[in-house]
Amino acid sequence: SEDEDKIKSIILTRGGVIKTAVSGKTDYVIAAQWDTSKCKTAEKLRDKGASIEIIPYMIFLQMVKEYDATAPRFDEVVLDGNTLQKYMGKERAVTVPDHVTALAPNAFWGNTELESVVLPQGLKQIGKSTFAECTALKEITIPGAVSAIEANAFEHCVNLAVCNLNEGLTEIGDRAFWRCEELCQIYLPNSVT
Repeated sequence: SEDEDKIKSIILTRGGVIKTAVSGKTDYVIAAQWDTSKCKTAEKLRDKGASIEIIPYMIFLQMVKEYDATAPRFDEVVLDGNTLQKYMGKERAVTVPDHVTALAPNAFWGNTELESVVLPQGLKQIGKSTFAECTALKEITIPGAVSAIEANAFEHCVNLAVCNLNEGLTEIGDRAFWRCEELCQIYLPNSVT
């Protein structure tokens, strides 16, 4: 059902592993494996001796909110496996889920609200025009697992002032930073050829 698909999206967006999703008359029961160390609700459940792996849908949603306030909501992101296809939210700060290894072309294109984004250490691919026209973006750090930044990836990010590139990056595509008028600090690692 559509509701079950939304639930699965929430779990996957947070890097969880779906074991089962069972529908009931009033709510859903979720079973997922994920880090609950940041959740006050999970602490309360543990203190009461209750399960934190099989929980009612509404409690799960509360835990999601506590888990990571900057992670994209399930209705703001399109995921295809480990690839983030599209982010449609309006948050100023976004943390890309840890399980994401690729950002598709145009994934954040034209998002004028985004000021900062935290990329996971396992990210390997930044597609063409991924952050193009993100006119509010100010700073970004590219993880060392990324070997190539494709063409136009940050085109016209007019407020991008700092871009931290790490060793492991070997290729920067054509016009990757074209019209980044405020870019005043960029370190090119020795690995770039």
